[in-house]
Amino acid sequence: TEAAAKETAVKEAAEQERAAVKEQGGKDAVEKEKGVKEAAAEKERTASEAAEKEKAAREAAAVKDAAEKERAATEADAKETAAKDAAEKERGEKERGEKERGEK
Repeated sequence: TEAAAKETAVKEAAEQERAAVKEQGGKDAVEKEKGVKEAAAEKERTASEAAEKEKAAREAAAVKDAAEKERAATEADAKETAAKDAAEKERGEKERGEKERGEK
């Protein structure tokens, strides 16, 4: 009976220890899962931030390209206008010269 009581106490202690180990293992698994989820969320945030930066860089490049094209077009328009003005001026001088020669 005393031996049976000791055996029961040992079995109970062993059962409690197994339950404690199992509980700790469950807590460890929960913590590990939580860590994995946090790491995945951080990866997602990092990827999202990288995508945002890439998008902003593309938009900035597009704006810069559009500004460069606008500047080039404005420059071309100015050159064309200057060439037309010069041609007009030359025609006018030529016509005046012909009139003056015709009047003489």
